[in-house]
Amino acid sequence: MLSEIFRPVCASCGEDAPGGIFCTECAGNLRNLTTFCKTCGHPLNVEALVCGFCPTRRYDRLYTDLLYASPLKDLLKKIKFAYGVRGIFHLGGLIKQPDSIFLKYDVIAPVPSHYTRKLRRVMHPADVLAEYIAGISGKKAERLIVRRRKTGYQWKLKKKQRIRNVSGAFAVSGVCSGKKILIVDDIYTTGSTVNECAKVLKINGAELVDVYTLCCSGYY
Repeated sequence: MLSEIFRPVCASCGEDAPGGIFCTECAGNLRNLTTFCKTCGHPLNVEALVCGFCPTRRYDRLYTDLLYASPLKDLLKKIKFAYGVRGIFHLGGLIKQPDSIFLKYDVIAPVPSHYTRKLRRVMHPADVLAEYIAGISGKKAERLIVRRRKTGYQWKLKKKQRIRNVSGAFAVSGVCSGKKILIVDDIYTTGSTVNECAKVLKINGAELVDVYTLCCSGYY
């Protein structure tokens, strides 16, 4: 009886998922990103030495694994906007990057959420991913970046509006001078948020600032 009440279900469609976060069909629909800019790491349709994101980035390199599409899109929306808990503690298991790429960093820093939004969520996906990466790399997950003010939802805005929305929104709350830092977030769209985070870290003396996001909204 208990197995019927608490049966493991897919975090996307709600069907039985005895093997993990998604059912077999939804897991098969996850779309891996495979082609990237050789310089900045942004996903592309075709492999290239440089891309349009190279000149505007404030971070050194981007690492990302999956396309922001269903079923992952459904899962993240439930976590962020519908008080979802199913699957959040298994997000780290979706990371495709080899553990070795995370060993060079001194600090793993999640992109912070404003406290008013934290009240609406059981957990923040960026925090969960950062803790997972810290665990597999033996590094420290640290709230090195803080939000100075509440910003509007980025997904509601166009690219130029997104840049203005997060401009000046972040500050550093610890020592980053001379450190190699990995910024962690769940979704990369235009890069405005992680760029602003990287900017304040570099201004405060960070030696290297890379970014890891679980998924990216598309190819460019």
